[in-house]
Amino acid sequence: MPVFLAYFAEGAVGATGHTGATGLTGVTDPTGPGSTLVRKTSNQTVTNSATLTNDTELTMALAANTSYEFEAFIYWTEDGNTNTDGQFAFTVPASSTLLWVGVNHQGSTTTTNSTGIVATSGASATPVAGGAIPVSYVYRIRGYVTTGATAGNLTLQFANAGGTAGSTDTTTVNAGSFIKLGKFN
Repeated sequence: MPVFLAYFAEGAVGATGHTGATGLTGVTDPTGPGSTLVRKTSNQTVTNSATLTNDTELTMALAANTSYEFEAFIYWTEDGNTNTDGQFAFTVPASSTLLWVGVNHQGSTTTTNSTGIVATSGASATPVAGGAIPVSYVYRIRGYVTTGATAGNLTLQFANAGGTAGSTDTTTVNAGSFIKLGKFN
């Protein structure tokens, strides 16, 4: 049986139908846990001062009525006499609960020093007591903070705890140091 193929011209396109109603928007859940990191891009030095100074880069915003865990990797150096001691603290908003501990690693040696529990905003820990100068360290810190009704910042502070009057003893928090902050659900 023969097959016939027929070709027909296309007709005009028909009118577009009506657009349907937009559906309901779903519920938005709170932001889940996750970490935020801030890294120091330049060195900051304190010279012969036992007064705690805010680090200009290692600060992170905290929401009110929220719990966080944090870690810090502080690459720091000291120079001066053997009594030159770095001193570190964190500040948090009023009526917050703060708790942290740290382990300090000295230069290229296996020497480590642990610091006790720090549980007060602005209270400091001195991770090493004197030694050969100059020297570099890495201070590893872990802690948590629960804020009250006041939002604010978690801020690293540091000082030169053992400076000698009239000297040029220094404590430097170096570029590459960082803080990691994670929020609990």
